[in-house]
Amino acid sequence: MEKTFGPILFDMIKRKIPKERYILFDTKKEGCRPDTMKMLKDVYVAFNAEVVIITSNPVGNAELMEGCKENGMHSFGPLWDS
Repeated sequence: MEKTFGPILFDMIKRKIPKERYILFDTKKEGCRPDTMKMLKDVYVAFNAEVVIITSNPVGNAELMEGCKENGMHSFGPLWDS
């Protein structure tokens, strides 16, 4: 992932965010896509979060926003309506 997204981004993440506060899921390494809604619910509870900020493509955004709504989790994300 560092090769894909660059050393500047990875350095910023590693220096500024404690390891227990972020998740980097490498689909190439794992050989599959994660169950993002399960992962999101687990992290939401573990972090005692008040809100979820979603940045994804239109399909991923819609799935996660709907999942948050169904699970009573407050969320923000782009509307993708224009």
